[in-house]
Amino acid sequence: MPKKYVFYGRGSITITVNITNNGTMNWNNLGYLSTDGSAANNAVWGGSILPTTTNINFGSDATTNFISNISALNPQAMSKLTLTAQSGSQTIIKTNNTTTNVNQRLINGTAVSGSKINLNAVKLFSMQAQKLPPIKSNILTFDLRATAPLTIKVFQNNILNSLFVAELGSIAGDWQTNDQLNPKISGNTHQSVLQNATRVDIQPGEIINTNQVKASSWIYQLADSIFPNDKSKVWLPRNGASDNQQTFSVFDSRKQQNNFTLQASVTGDLDHQYGFKKNGSTSPIILGASSQNILQGSDFNVGVNGDPNTAGTLTYNTDASHGLLVQSSKSDKAGVFNGTVTYTVIDGGLK
Repeated sequence: MPKKYVFYGRGSITITVNITNNGTMNWNNLGYLSTDGSAANNAVWGGSILPTTTNINFGSDATTNFISNISALNPQAMSKLTLTAQSGSQTIIKTNNTTTNVNQRLINGTAVSGSKINLNAVKLFSMQAQKLPPIKSNILTFDLRATAPLTIKVFQNNILNSLFVAELGSIAGDWQTNDQLNPKISGNTHQSVLQNATRVDIQPGEIINTNQVKASSWIYQLADSIFPNDKSKVWLPRNGASDNQQTFSVFDSRKQQNNFTLQASVTGDLDHQYGFKKNGSTSPIILGASSQNILQGSDFNVGVNGDPNTAGTLTYNTDASHGLLVQSSKSDKAGVFNGTVTYTVIDGGLK
């Protein structure tokens, strides 16, 4: 099989090399076996002398798939390397290497000072390896100073083991933040850190309504002492089996201080009034066919950044006397009444 390389800088003078993809580029370099030790110090992109500058640019909305059996980039042979992935671009750089030779990382060699990878609101920038972390310590600086925060998903053997939401700023090649922005990757309390990754996906944050509330059930006898003798209406706490509590959940991986609104509306039951009672409040928010604001992002409990199970997940828990309630009185007829509650997340935008 042919061994495909991008070599440049041959000659006696230093030069500037510009490599640009503004469309779709699929590059497969499978000439070496994934276990071939003779390829240890090679890389697909590199120079035979030290050029002054190497600029690799993936244009806006460009798609780049770069798959190799050996290392992909050798920044040591590229001199000062600047790789920029523009807004909306989708990039996958992958090595199938199955050895544990440290010189066969996805990106190997020691980069010249100032070398970095710039990511600007990319759709995806994925670095994938089989056995070793894609980049060794301090090879490159990743600049995430984009127009919008980027989510970092970290995988070990294709299993998500760390999730960092809304990262802005620079991150050194050993995956420790080297600036003063928060939240910092280094020092997180979760046991899985980025250094353990064999795959790293960097992509935009997202907001999703993951709320799954079970059907609430009120089962009361009309003579129950909860009703006043004057037949005035009262707000009934939920007492359905296993449904006394309600949990509201939103996934927002864009930032730590979340800016969204949760709304609710009720249709289908014209005989009763529904309401939503926030924790600590004395009176419910009246619900009807028109959506009403019931919760703000600041009301929710935030998960742990770095924890794949809770990072970006915001929850709000209520007891039986709070959350969704229905109004009733002693004069109500016995029967089964069904209403439909629709919860909607309204994006308030990034502050």
